[in-house]
Amino acid sequence: MTTLTNEEVLAELYYTQKAIKHVTGLTPKYWRPAQGDLDDRVRWIATQLNLTAIIWNLDTDDWAAGTVAGVTKETVNQNYENFIQMGSNGTFSQSGNIVLSHEINNMTMDFFMNHFPQIKKSYKHVLDVATCMNITNPYVESSVTFPTFEQAVTGVSGSSGNSSSSNNVTANASKATATSGASPAQILNGPLFIAALFGLFVLA
Repeated sequence: MTTLTNEEVLAELYYTQKAIKHVTGLTPKYWRPAQGDLDDRVRWIATQLNLTAIIWNLDTDDWAAGTVAGVTKETVNQNYENFIQMGSNGTFSQSGNIVLSHEINNMTMDFFMNHFPQIKKSYKHVLDVATCMNITNPYVESSVTFPTFEQAVTGVSGSSGNSSSSNNVTANASKATATSGASPAQILNGPLFIAALFGLFVLA
């Protein structure tokens, strides 16, 4: 994004928002820049479209397995194992983490699904990005709301809106999930939080 002109950045974000709105009926207010390529200029342009960037702090590198030299399936599996260990060894005892994964193909999805049971065991909460960050209105439209973090972990649902599979979408092949460290793992039902362009897999 940082190598694009102002007009190109605006076009990328604007038309992506429009495409997501056309397909899902919802306009995202949060996005994940490809490769984390972000600076103050791009961030400012995004804010003019009411978009706030969400950046991860751990990367599975799942997309690179078998396509980038030195990155194999074993590399990605080890990345996941490292993240899982961080959930039980105290690395994130005071804060959560946001992990990037993708829904590119069956292989990247298998990486996540194969490790998900252990992720739930290692972290006290498995939640979407919006809930972990107490973002109750992640879309421009008010028809869908999310619970606060406290509501989610205490079992008091604050989410609303259609939670059918047609609304459980991510933008451009990525996944958003979140985990944290406070009680039995829970997964929220409801629309999956969309980060425009790409989604995020979050451990909090």
